[in-house]
Amino acid sequence: KRVLTSWKSYTDPSPGDFVAQITPQVPSQVFTSRGSMPYYRTGPWAKIRFTGIPGMDETLTSPFSFQQDANGSGSFSYINRNLKLSCLVLTSEGILERFQHSGTDWEVTYGSPANSCDSYGVCGPFGLCVRSASPKCKCFKGFVPKYVERWKRGNWTDGCVRRTELHCQGNSTGKDVNSFHQVANIKPPDFYEFATSVDAEDCYRGCLRNCSCLAFAYIRGIGCLIWNQELLDVAQFSKGGELLSIRLARSELGGNERNKTIAASVVSLSLFVILGSAAFGFWRYRVKHNAISNNALNDAWRNDLGAQDVFEMHTIQTATNNFSLSNKLGQGGFGSVYKVREFYSALLFSFLCLCSRYDILQSVSG
Repeated sequence: KRVLTSWKSYTDPSPGDFVAQITPQVPSQVFTSRGSMPYYRTGPWAKIRFTGIPGMDETLTSPFSFQQDANGSGSFSYINRNLKLSCLVLTSEGILERFQHSGTDWEVTYGSPANSCDSYGVCGPFGLCVRSASPKCKCFKGFVPKYVERWKRGNWTDGCVRRTELHCQGNSTGKDVNSFHQVANIKPPDFYEFATSVDAEDCYRGCLRNCSCLAFAYIRGIGCLIWNQELLDVAQFSKGGELLSIRLARSELGGNERNKTIAASVVSLSLFVILGSAAFGFWRYRVKHNAISNNALNDAWRNDLGAQDVFEMHTIQTATNNFSLSNKLGQGGFGSVYKVREFYSALLFSFLCLCSRYDILQSVSG
């Protein structure tokens, strides 16, 4: 096999600590080790780019082409495209750098590892290293730190474990059916396997039917990759990267939805109570205000009546000789006016208030 070995130092060309090679797995990736320990990997090759290098895309052209068959056998070819000369160097610090000749000098177009999240397995199994966050390591959704105290101290190598165990029965249905949680901008984990699939939907269904399949990704330029063991050496970029779907117990995905539903119900009920209370308070105010107004009118009416003498109907009938026409003095807009008998002459200047059809207002003696 062919490997790329670093120098011992910039001035000492003897073999150094780092070795880089193209792995035989399908698809291949460049793997750098330090002695016997994994140090860095580029992520799987996707025809024109390594998926673990976010700055490597279609704009990064190269005269080199790498082809690989289903058995892992690969071959390099070189096509003269009138491009600038380029070379790949493994430095004595373990950085894999691509140089391009500008015509007068060599310039570095990219180098990896370039971030602490590029270090192999820094967050442990099922741990996610977020380049833009601090602290950089977190557990995937549905997972918790294996050793909480170590995790809090920044020792993340033990990684994370599932909070809810899987209950997988292939195409089973019901509360224990598993679902997939998608995470974007991901450097695909190590230990992937290539699966022949027509499209992303076929990739999803194939993983769902296989209870040992813990995650899958359908990657442009590769196709379907699945993971049947722990997810290791996973990083999240601010942009670029791939979409990784991780198998979780349905309860892990449903919990947030239930919480959102409960929260929405509480808010709706609170608004209903507030609006109902406001409407009831306004109604009480109107009733009280109307009652006060009515009482004021009644009091005013009683005060007006208090200044007048009020007589019983039978008294008025006797005084006017049962409203005899012979006692009638005249008639106006307020009703008829009668003279009263001598027995009632003492009431000569009294006002009669009668709530009747005659509306007698005043009596006058003969």
